[in-house]
Amino acid sequence: MKCFNHEDREAVASCQKCGKGLCKECASKYTPCLCDECFARIQQQSAQQAQAAEENRKRKYIASLTYTRGEFFKTCLYGVLLAGGLLAFTAMGETPFEQIWKDFKIIWPYLFCIPFGWRVTGAFKQNAPLVLLNNTWAMLAFYGVQIAIAFTLGIPCFIYMFVKMLLAQRKLSKTKNNQ
Repeated sequence: MKCFNHEDREAVASCQKCGKGLCKECASKYTPCLCDECFARIQQQSAQQAQAAEENRKRKYIASLTYTRGEFFKTCLYGVLLAGGLLAFTAMGETPFEQIWKDFKIIWPYLFCIPFGWRVTGAFKQNAPLVLLNNTWAMLAFYGVQIAIAFTLGIPCFIYMFVKMLLAQRKLSKTKNNQ
């Protein structure tokens, strides 16, 4: 058998993809032993796979940034509903908490931020023993503690989520401008 590229030379090997005969010079070009066409085809396929992987990574990155922004706005909506609902409840007239709410106007920002703290304390329920959640009084105590912690962590969690959302928005804008 003769070399595919040099017809005057004897083939000492063959291409591992297509089986074309290759002389010693052609066989030593690439490892594993490939002809020029098969090597170029493999390089092209590799470049296409790398490009597809990069595009997939960018799509996932943009989706995660969009999710961060959406979660922030959804949690803000919960905060507005909670604070607005309690405000409407106290405005209805004679309620046992009416004087407390009027005296502590500083509490309204905390009420808005409770859903942000609640998201953080949601991990507690996953780690709570199942026996605790089967007993009504224990469950009420558990949720009372969770509300107290959510109330305490609400504003710091809101600030954290707000900064995280702003950074995600900035990265999203940069990513879209680069495309």
